[in-house]
This record gives sequence, C-alpha cells and structure tokens, in this order.
Amino acid sequence: MKYLPLEIYYSTSEFLNPLKAENPSYQIADRLFLRNKYLTFDLDNEDFNVACSDALKLIRELDYPLKEIHFTGGKGLRLLFDVPRITAETPKRREELTIEQREKIVDGLSHIESIDSQITIDMNRIIRFPGSVHRTTLFICKHIDVNQLHNPGSILTDAMIEREGNFSHQNAITEEERTGLISSSFKSYKFMDAMVSGCNGLYAPFLIFHKSRFRKKIIKNLQKVYNLSDFYIFDTEKYKVALCCKTVDKRRYLKIARFCKAKNLRILEHYDHQWIRTSSIINGGGGVIENKPHFKEIIGSEYGYTNHHSKPHLQYLQSIGIDIDYPNLCGTKNKIKISVMNNDNP
Repeated sequence: MKYLPLEIYYSTSEFLNPLKAENPSYQIADRLFLRNKYLTFDLDNEDFNVACSDALKLIRELDYPLKEIHFTGGKGLRLLFDVPRITAETPKRREELTIEQREKIVDGLSHIESIDSQITIDMNRIIRFPGSVHRTTLFICKHIDVNQLHNPGSILTDAMIEREGNFSHQNAITEEERTGLISSSFKSYKFMDAMVSGCNGLYAPFLIFHKSRFRKKIIKNLQKVYNLSDFYIFDTEKYKVALCCKTVDKRRYLKIARFCKAKNLRILEHYDHQWIRTSSIINGGGGVIENKPHFKEIIGSEYGYTNHHSKPHLQYLQSIGIDIDYPNLCGTKNKIKISVMNNDNP
C-alpha cells in the first residue's frame, strides 16, 4: 500500500446494526448486542518499557488464549484474548453478563499498572485498526509478536513510517519527555514541535536551510514581507535552522516556507507537525552521533514585535540562556519529546 490511512477504528463488540448501537432514538431491535468477540486490554504507560513488561505479565497471568497483540501507534499496546461466548435469554442480559465478566477479570488484575480498565469493560469502545496511522505520533498501529515485547525498541522502529529523502519519522509518543526508551536497535534525540501547545492550529515557524544556501538577507526579506519578528539561528552539522516565536497559522506558514524555499516545505505540505531537534543524537549505547544544535545568532527585526508570540518556544529559548521576552504571549507549557530515527536529520 503506497499511502497508509489515518485514524481508522473498529468496534470491540458486534451489534445487529452498529450504526445505531449508541443512539437511543432507534428501535431496540436495531441496537441489539450480539457479542464482545475478544477480551481486550489496552496497556498505556509513559514509560513504554513498563507497558511491554506489564503486557508479558498479563499474558502469564491470564488463562485465556492470546489471539493478537497490537502496538497502538501511541503510548502503549493492545492485547486480545479468546474467551468463551456468553449465552443468555435476551441480548440485554447477554450484554450485562459480558460486562460483569469483564469487570471481575479486571478487578483481579488491578496490580498491573498499565491496564486501562475502561477499554476492557466498555462494550461500545472502538479501537485503532492495525495498519492505520496514529495522527499525533505518525506511528503505524501494527500487529506484533510476543518476542518483541522483550525488545521495546524493535516495536518502535518497526512502526515508523518510511518517507522519501533524508527525513525520517519523529515519535511523539508522550506529551512529556520520556526516558528509558533507548535501546541498541535505534537512535534517539529530543525535539520540540513547531505547533504551539494550547493554541489550536498556530505555529512558531521554523525554517531549515542547507548551510551553503543560507543568507541573512533571506530572513530579512521574510521579516519585512510577512511582518515577522526576530529569528533565532541554530547550526547543525549540515543545516541552518531559523526559529521565529511569532505565531502564524498553517496557511501563512506554508507561504513563508515557499517564499524562502525552505528545505522543510515538503514535509509541511503533507503533515501538520514540524519539529526542531533540541539535543544531541544518541545511539543505543549512549554515544553521541551528532552534537546538539548550536545557537548561533539572532537576526533582529523591526516588525511583528507586538503580535502574539509562542510562550512554549520562548521558554525553550530562555532555557538555553537567551535573554528575550515579548509583550503578548500565547500557549502552554513547553513540551520536549523523544524521537526515534534511522536517517540523518537536522
């Protein structure tokens, strides 16, 4: 398949008419509960290693046959077990008995911290379809086997989307910095999203240039034409990265990137999230593959100063020792995330 679908879900239960299952205005006959085919567990944890460890514990403790294991594409796993079909005199009673059975099972597993019990006992729950892409992380929801639970890194690298060029997938599994994910099977670094947390659809634009093509006058023209404030310039081994804290929407961000022929234009045209690396690239053994982006200079501007600026991106710049401030700020807490990768990235 050339293009993978985003956000595809299916129901954990079977109904006579699934489209009418949750709407009480339809006739009861249309909303009959048939069965909950599998005993479903979602295991979510800020530390993906813990989620994998808990999944192995769950498999050992349950007497039911394991049917499937999925990496959800987010921050955890899903396990499906075969259970005996429940029979009852009415569909309503069948649903009640199924819920009672699930609640009893979940109660006996309360010591496994990663289990989201609501997924198991909710008969109207929908879950992500294997083969589809998680919109936030851009990881693929996939079938995995038991052996992979012993090597969490292999799950993450196998679920990455392969893209053209030297841009590889970034993993935003959690909203906070996650540790303990580095293994010998992949490389990692920290990054920050260009999207402004707490401001729907707004970005602090950053632009990537090959060093040989970067010119200050390009930035100066951008500031004048698009009323942009100061740009903060960072050096990596191959690229110049220019970050502006003034917020813009996606449409304007695209215009800015096209105007200066930024290297990250193509990614911006196809995806909502953009990223800027904020740390060294580390291999599985803890060695440094590429140093942290180095702050080089500020290209000041007489434009856009009084417009809204991104608070989280400003906080990041302040955290690395840049003494700046703007009068009108928007956004919430700065969020640094962990990425896995298999190609060179700025």
